Amino acid sequence: MAELTALNDEERQAVARIHHTNRLRTAEIDADSTLSDEGRAEARKQSEDARQRDLDTIYEGARVRTEREGSRAYREAFVLPAGSPGSMTLAARDAAERVRDIRPAEADRLLTEAILRGDQTMVAAIGERAWHAAGPTDVGSHWGDVLAKFAASSPARQRAVGVMAGHRAEAMGTAAIQDRFLRNIRRPR
Repeated sequence: MAELTALNDEERQAVARIHHTNRLRTAEIDADSTLSDEGRAEARKQSEDARQRDLDTIYEGARVRTEREGSRAYREAFVLPAGSPGSMTLAARDAAERVRDIRPAEADRLLTEAILRGDQTMVAAIGERAWHAAGPTDVGSHWGDVLAKFAASSPARQRAVGVMAGHRAEAMGTAAIQDRFLRNIRRPR
């Protein structure tokens, strides 16, 4: 099964139009007295195939859009800007290595210190660690608290984490499941 992708409002409206158009087309086919049973079945199949192609196009566009937005937000939150000096790259690698196996309480303490010292490589490394650790398996939301503190450390990070969290919630939420259901629903034959 393909990855779930939630649709934005414009994409949802396009899906609704496709379903509506398909219902109208099917009604026209059913009402066409010039078609034989085999001709009617073939016309329904062609209409259904066209509907599915149109839906696949919308979902692929939504997947690409969501992926692009998420990648951009991830880079804004955690990745050094292009052209950063080599020393910054080494500092970022060292920071990532240092926080790889820490627990949320230690991450929270280190994040506070890094923010106070202005150590942006450590702040980003802890934020990235928290991003990957936070989620449904983060019982007690300890990593979620670290992530919230990271996001609050700058407006740009807050926006980026908000975008990524929105995509994560959409992918896991009922909207995505509903969209997947609507995409694959078939008319009874």
